[in-house]
Amino acid sequence: MHKIVMFLVISFAIKQSMQKNYKVTDQIYMDIEIDGKYSGRVTFGLFGETVPKTVKNFKQIALQGIEGNGYTGTRFLLAIKKVMILGGDIVYNNGSGAASIYGERFEDENFEIEPDSTGLLAMANLGGSKKADFMGLDSSWVVPTELLLCHPGIFPLFHQATRCTNLNKQPM
Repeated sequence: MHKIVMFLVISFAIKQSMQKNYKVTDQIYMDIEIDGKYSGRVTFGLFGETVPKTVKNFKQIALQGIEGNGYTGTRFLLAIKKVMILGGDIVYNNGSGAASIYGERFEDENFEIEPDSTGLLAMANLGGSKKADFMGLDSSWVVPTELLLCHPGIFPLFHQATRCTNLNKQPM
C-alpha cells in the first residue's frame, strides 16, 4: 500500500491538450488569496468515471474536510515558473502531511491520465515515506481533475515565480 497525499498540483506544462477526452462528472471551485487579497476563483472539472476513488477523496477534502481539516487556509508550498504550483497539505501545511478519507494510505487508483497538459490538478503518491520530491510530474501522480476556469489574477503567481520558490506565505 502506498502513502497518498492530496496536494493541489496545478501543471502549466508546455503541452496544451490531453491525448484523450475524459468526462467531467463534477466541478469544484476554490477562491484564492495572495498576500491576504482575493485573487480569483479556480474551477476544476473532476474525472469521476476515470478515477472515482480519487475524485471522492478530493471532493470530501475540498467541501467538508477530514476531521475539521480541509483545503481552506492551506498554503501554496512550491512554484516552478511556468510549470506547476503545489499546495494543499491539510495535516501540517508544510508538505509533509499525509491524509485521505481512506486513512493515511490507500492504493493508487490508476495512472490513465498523464499529468502532461496545461491546467491539470494531480494527487501525489509519496510511496512509503512522507517525504517526496515535488519537482517532477511523472507517472507517480494520479490526475483526478482539469482546470476549467481560472481568474487572470491568479496566473502572475505561476508566471513570476522562480524555480523552487517557497510560497509558505500564500494561503489558499
